[in-house]
Amino acid sequence: MTHGQPSVARLEALLAETAASQRVPAGDYVGAYGAVVIGTAQDRLILQQGRRPVRMLVPLGTDSFALLENPSQRLVFQRNAKGEVIALELRHSDGEVARHRRGN
Repeated sequence: MTHGQPSVARLEALLAETAASQRVPAGDYVGAYGAVVIGTAQDRLILQQGRRPVRMLVPLGTDSFALLENPSQRLVFQRNAKGEVIALELRHSDGEVARHRRGN
């Protein structure tokens, strides 16, 4: 552990507390976005991408989430003029952004 930085366990505990206090309308987000699927488990949003392990989403703000297993990665949902979620962006810490459109 680096001096002055919280432990991973403490960070996970803080993220869990935040997630518990910020329940989100899952119906807005659940669905397929190309190879990415957003679902729910234990009243929380999860991300499934191909054969990779399921990852839990931690709410950060309106339509913005962090991945519990990799807090430096962000997931941002995009809405159209009607307020419907139409896409998501996976934003990586190196600046790479992968956009996935919502399927019908």
